[in-house]
Amino acid sequence: MANKKSNSPVNKTIYDDIFPRRLSKSDQRRLEILEGAIQAYSELDFNSISFDEIAVPSKLSRRLVQHYFPDKEVLFETTMKLIRAKFQELAVQSLSKEQTAEGQFREYVRSTFYWIRLQPSQVRAWFLFFLVCSQKSKYRKIHAELTAIGENRITALLNNFELKTKLTLEEGHYIAKSVQRLITGGILEVCSEQSIESLEQI
Repeated sequence: MANKKSNSPVNKTIYDDIFPRRLSKSDQRRLEILEGAIQAYSELDFNSISFDEIAVPSKLSRRLVQHYFPDKEVLFETTMKLIRAKFQELAVQSLSKEQTAEGQFREYVRSTFYWIRLQPSQVRAWFLFFLVCSQKSKYRKIHAELTAIGENRITALLNNFELKTKLTLEEGHYIAKSVQRLITGGILEVCSEQSIESLEQI
């Protein structure tokens, strides 16, 4: 997990919501549980996941998992926030390698495929989040809050382009949302039609 003192915007938005201070021993244990939850969610259906199944990959007891996360829905929500934070952190690292607006935009998009290759369990768990959002309205609000961070970052990248006519705020967000939806479609297509190994060519 990233250092809490980093200036990365992702640390100031999602990570602080999960861990609002420097990691204590208790926070570290919660993080271990969340990492185990990612693994469990990537392999099982949300409704069938028990605290026991989350405890196994964490190498912790069910009792300890329930001590830190007595509510399964809170655990699920927090796990999805952690996944989104990890994805955005990778995106920031990728675009920081480039200096030009075009290069940064390209690396931001490509970071999606880096993420798929490096963190397949996170991607599978995120697919479960898509499914749950389609079933339960409360999660759609959470999803909107999480994706807004990426949308704002894409908007900022677009504003770095030297355009003849500057984009209005509404135009920038419309294009950013469209790009975001194309990226999501790309994730679904690649994971359902290609092997992880083939991503080396992207």
